[in-house]
Amino acid sequence: MIPTFQQDDQIIVRTIYDIQRFDLVVFHDSSNRTLVKRVIGLPGESIRYEKDQLYINDQKIKEKIFR
Repeated sequence: MIPTFQQDDQIIVRTIYDIQRFDLVVFHDSSNRTLVKRVIGLPGESIRYEKDQLYINDQKIKEKIFR
């Protein structure tokens, strides 16, 4: 998640149920590590990167710069 977060940053999280594209999610994996990921695809969508460009359902997506 660099440059959004740096090593040893602390974040505050809240539980939500309406997850949207580009939201950050925090969860524990099977070995109990805490992971932070950004949501790119939503259920039922096809995702691909081609020549460093994001396509969702064959539509070119202009990505936001997150810092």
